[in-house]
Amino acid sequence: MSECKDKVISSILVPFGLGKIVFQGDKDGGNVTTTNNFEKGIVATKADGKKYDEWLNNVSHFDRKPYEQDFPDKRKNIFQSSDKVTDGYTGKELPKDGRTHLDHITSANEIDTDPRANLFQAKDKRVTMANSDKNLTMTDSSLNMSKKDSDLNTWANKPSSDDPSKTNREKYGIDKKLMKEKYEQSKSHISKTLAYDQFKKQVPEVLITGASEVAKMGLQQSVGILLSEFFSSVFDEVKDVYKHSFRADFKVEGFFAILGARLKRIAEKVTSKWKDVLTAFKDGAISGFLSNLATTIINMFVTTAKRVVRMIREGFFFLLKAIKMLIFPPKGMTFKQAAHEATKLIGAGLAITGGILLEEVVEKWISAMLPGMGFLVGTIVAIVVGAVTGIATTLTVYAIDKIDLFGVKAEEKAKFVMNTLSDRFESSYANCEKLIQEIL
Repeated sequence: MSECKDKVISSILVPFGLGKIVFQGDKDGGNVTTTNNFEKGIVATKADGKKYDEWLNNVSHFDRKPYEQDFPDKRKNIFQSSDKVTDGYTGKELPKDGRTHLDHITSANEIDTDPRANLFQAKDKRVTMANSDKNLTMTDSSLNMSKKDSDLNTWANKPSSDDPSKTNREKYGIDKKLMKEKYEQSKSHISKTLAYDQFKKQVPEVLITGASEVAKMGLQQSVGILLSEFFSSVFDEVKDVYKHSFRADFKVEGFFAILGARLKRIAEKVTSKWKDVLTAFKDGAISGFLSNLATTIINMFVTTAKRVVRMIREGFFFLLKAIKMLIFPPKGMTFKQAAHEATKLIGAGLAITGGILLEEVVEKWISAMLPGMGFLVGTIVAIVVGAVTGIATTLTVYAIDKIDLFGVKAEEKAKFVMNTLSDRFESSYANCEKLIQEIL
């Protein structure tokens, strides 16, 4: 019951109290905008929101001018600097006139409407990437006008609009080897450029938001330790007052002396936890950074709701504590005992994450009962769900002790029995020796 009381207080104060206050800025999709979320319009910052709006505009109104405004000068330079101009797709010689075009191997339209390019690059960067020598080639004007904004491979294997019996590759005499080289060169260039720009954008974002999570999670856990100890001590003192202080001979004039002594005891209990506070801050900081990183990675594939972000954060804290218990068990603890304790930590973590799921249901139910009372609803939800979660955590830990997966409790019982029998045997043996000596 004492442990249950502590768990209930801790649950109300930490994940459902401080957690909601400290992390009230949680949002769907986490702290870093991923391509997966960007395509759905789920962004982490206002700047990314503007990029999303720009991307939608590019999809509906593609502007080709910025990508081709330098083409006349480029063509002129190529004509002047080359004795012979050849088609990049066919290998045939081309005339130095209007029948020869400069073509984007990967079309400007494809680049400008690519969500990844819009998220990680500004317009001028996309233009520079598209107009790199690795994405440009000279080709026949009729071929270029037929290809338009299509993917090169897709277009080459399509039936020709003029002669459906032939593919575009056959009609224009495209050399497979040359086309493949140009295509792979272009795609490799774009892929590497985007990967580099993604690294430049997202790594600092992960580090900055991770640092914020470090401070917040460290603060949540360390302050939570202090508040939990404070309220637990207050409850103990109130209980003791109820049992012993309200007596017939209780003197009013001694009230302040008694109160001062009790407050002093509470303060001593709280301040004695300073080592635990430092450990809690460190563990919270590490789990905060790693949970932020994990959330970013998960959002590359699926979008997490803000409540799921909380579940990942709280779950990571208990998972890391379990791993720490296994790798660095307290002195004198065997690996089996550490594994048993780690299992209880994981069970507690699952109970907390389950409580976060329950919170949404309870919040909707209480909001329907008390419309227009947001602050009061939040407080009631924190108390109700925190209490239920605390009890569930205690019962989970109790059940794991009873199941005893690693036989730790059985060993402790056997050791206790053997020690008790040994003590009794030694006591009986000593009594027998004493009796024999008296008889002799």
